Amino acid sequence: MLKFIFNETDLSNHVVKCDRIPVCVRNRDFSPVAEGFGFSLGWNISEVPEVGDVVIVKYDTTKIYHGYLTNVSTNWNERTYDCEVENSILKLREILIESAKLRRRIVQTNDYDTGTAFEIVEGQCFSPSHGLSTDQPILLMSVGTLPTPLRDDRYYYAFYESSDNFRLRLKPDDLGYVDITTSGSGTHKFIIPDLNLYNEIDNVECPNANLAWVLKNIFIVAGLKLDTSDVDEVVLVTISVSGTGTDYKFKEMKIDLNMLFALNQDYAMNNLKIDDTDGYTYFQNKVVALEFVFWLCSVFGFTLVFSTDTGGITFKLKAPSSYIYTVTDNKKFAYSYELIPAETVAGYSCIMKYHTDRTKYKNNVETEISEINIIATGNAEHEIEWYSNFMPLFKDKQIGAQPGNVLSMIDYPYPDTTALQMKKRWIEYEHHKEEITTEILLSNPFVLENYINPEKQVSEIVQEHIT
Repeated sequence: MLKFIFNETDLSNHVVKCDRIPVCVRNRDFSPVAEGFGFSLGWNISEVPEVGDVVIVKYDTTKIYHGYLTNVSTNWNERTYDCEVENSILKLREILIESAKLRRRIVQTNDYDTGTAFEIVEGQCFSPSHGLSTDQPILLMSVGTLPTPLRDDRYYYAFYESSDNFRLRLKPDDLGYVDITTSGSGTHKFIIPDLNLYNEIDNVECPNANLAWVLKNIFIVAGLKLDTSDVDEVVLVTISVSGTGTDYKFKEMKIDLNMLFALNQDYAMNNLKIDDTDGYTYFQNKVVALEFVFWLCSVFGFTLVFSTDTGGITFKLKAPSSYIYTVTDNKKFAYSYELIPAETVAGYSCIMKYHTDRTKYKNNVETEISEINIIATGNAEHEIEWYSNFMPLFKDKQIGAQPGNVLSMIDYPYPDTTALQMKKRWIEYEHHKEEITTEILLSNPFVLENYINPEKQVSEIVQEHIT
């Protein structure tokens, strides 16, 4: 039984018309689609919904859709309030993939409350029994203002002076120390970061971040949450590392943070400030988070579904193998494949552009990127989109490797057929059959039919028109 909840009030019995409800929709290249829908409420309601109201659709007790009213109009002829709702995932449209919005969140891998307090005494950091060792990476935070010139969006490296005192260096083995000129204000804390989530200086002296961690923080900045637990263990590729076959799961994928913020631009450079004045193209080239997340889903073959609003509006990444839909009690529908003969495949092509030297992305100097990988199969009539400067990295699993280290981009490039597998599946063989139709028990007097279309994964609800 479908339920329509408006700001925690159940108005299901007042719904007289409803478009199809896009529970889970995606394109054939596996990229999700965020759709809204329209519906009408009868006039016999105690309070008229307003633009901005939260709309939640449930199937029995399962929440299947979360959105916001974008339009409410009065239909005098039919005596209804006609409403339009927008999927809450569209909040990702408000976020650009840029340093100013995302860097601090990605770098801060621990909470302030878990940190250890310190203060500045004669240019050194004083913290009784601090427990730090030389070259240990730490992250600094403050409830007020950090001492000059310290920042909270990068790591520092401790230099042990005594059990109660330590200095800071910008990188391990530096000959000098950070010259701290003020004591700042408020309480300061240092935190031991999780190098699996973010590492300021890895084995090629560049910053890398866990890709799943980056996605989660993109959602947080948009006021949402992302649950990756259903896809964390999905093995994306198996390669040979030092002669040993090694599986790489989604939860282990890395990305150079500076390359991420250079996404879709023609240069390898660390552009911290987006300038949209004449003569600058960085702002115009920036990718909206919604586009990036949807594109990434198509790369890995994932889709997005609304999960819950308990504790925050949460969406889940899901892999195709886990798609099962409960339509009515004791009835389940899984999708099936429509096989396309290999000889009908016209082929595909893809061009990947980036700089093989990741250190170039640390500089503020425009360094042109080049076409590193040009992949073509068959007649190459289909062109597969790929963002410039996007290059997933493999976590280094060799003995002795540090948690945040990655394999060389030159020796172990990610793309070729492996990276494109999900992007080209729809071209080669995995088209879904058109539809599966079922009769349902009319537990709700307004419901006439319910259709499942596995190709688009849409629940289509048709209701009676009551005046």
